[in-house]
Amino acid sequence: MTSLPFFAPISTFSPLGHPFDVNYDLEAPRFRRVTRELVARGAEVALHVSYGAMADGRRIALERSRLEAVSGSAVIGCRHHYLHTSQP
Repeated sequence: MTSLPFFAPISTFSPLGHPFDVNYDLEAPRFRRVTRELVARGAEVALHVSYGAMADGRRIALERSRLEAVSGSAVIGCRHHYLHTSQP
């Protein structure tokens, strides 16, 4: 399998979330099943970094760790939710 599915571990409903973040809960049983099935089929599960992660590099490490725990796999690839460098 050559696809690279991205998952975001921080939702808009999370205490760390932002309204621009995703509206799903990565730790819900269905997402655990999906991520583990993708890994079992050979896909690399990648991190979709949250909107607010740019504020603190440790947040990216936290999000990566959460995705690795859910997927049961190392997470190497990532992309940012939005490209932004500061708030108005």
